[in-house]
Amino acid sequence: KLAKECDLPWWPTQPTVATGELLKKLPLRLALQHQLLVVGEKDENLQVLTFDPFDLLAKQRLAQTLQQPVEWAM
Repeated sequence: KLAKECDLPWWPTQPTVATGELLKKLPLRLALQHQLLVVGEKDENLQVLTFDPFDLLAKQRLAQTLQQPVEWAM
């Protein structure tokens, strides 16, 4: 229900974790600090799951770090 209220897609309970180059796009420190998980790439958007949709600092820091748009989900 929270995802719907925040206008974010809800990801299945067992997400497929990205591997290789996709995983390297998200710095480990940022991922751990803000509980983020890269799950894929779609239409040049990096698909990232977040634990906290209200964590604006995570969104800002990720935007500064990456050179591509992010598709957020819960």
